[in-house]
Parts: sequence; structure tokens; C-alpha cells
Amino acid sequence: MKFLCLITNRKIKEMKKIMMMLFAFLLAITIKANGQEVSPIINDISEQTKEEILQLNAEMETSFLSTDLLKISDYYDDDAVIMLNGKQVKGRKELSDFWNNIKDRKDFKINVKELGGSGKYIYQTGNLTWTASGEQVTKSFMMVWRRLSNYEYKVYLTGFN
Repeated sequence: MKFLCLITNRKIKEMKKIMMMLFAFLLAITIKANGQEVSPIINDISEQTKEEILQLNAEMETSFLSTDLLKISDYYDDDAVIMLNGKQVKGRKELSDFWNNIKDRKDFKINVKELGGSGKYIYQTGNLTWTASGEQVTKSFMMVWRRLSNYEYKVYLTGFN
């Protein structure tokens, strides 16, 4: 029982950090929307980390077109969440099913507008555009990457409009 409490407390602390980062991001957007220019509130990531995240994005674009339908879900953490149209896709199996249900994939492009964070958690915003089953879809997104204990980044949270 004590072990479960430790896991729960750790999860709560991580979620609080993410929520604070999301709050800061939303505050920055609100200020920009009111006509003021501001730089990202939390942005102390190195150029090397920015390049690493952009490289992961490029790999995800290629994976989307792959015949290995599980490949794109490999970029997500085991307990990652995708939020889309009020629904949550959570965990490895649901994430794999989500990406695999996009049939007849022809194109996938990640256009990053903003990238920032604090090392352990990196956020990015922008647009995703993909063509599947003859239809082009564009969604605004926000993605949070989490650095794991092996210093590898995995997507922890994605939200689409």
C-alpha cells in the first residue's frame, strides 16, 4: 500500500509540473493575443535539446508513412495521453490503436511554431497536417515531451484541437 502511495504521489508531482508549464504557456498565448509580445515564460532548453526534439519530429513524420504500424507509437511514453475532441487516448495499446486506425496514409507534416521548456519537460506547439484516405486534415497541437531516466525524450501528452 505504501508503494502505491509513493507512485501516486510521484505521478501527482509530475502532473503538477506539467500543469504549471501548460498554465505558463496558456498565459503567454493570452498575453500575445492581447497584442503584447513576450518570449516564452519557461525556455531554458539548449540548442542541442531543440535539435533533438526537431529530429524526433522528423522521425515521427517518416514513421507515419511506415508499413510498421506500431512505429509512431514508439515515440510515446508508456503512460502517455492524447487528448482529441474531448476524448482521451491513454497507454501503449490505445496509442498504437489510435495511430493504426488512420488508414491509407499519404503525408504527415509537423510544423513547430514554439518550442520551450525546462529540460525534463519540453513543450511544443504548432500544426499537424496529414493526408489519409484521400482527405487532408490539419490540427493545431500542443505536445509535452518528458526526458526519461536514460535521457531519451518520449511524448508524454499531446492535445489536438
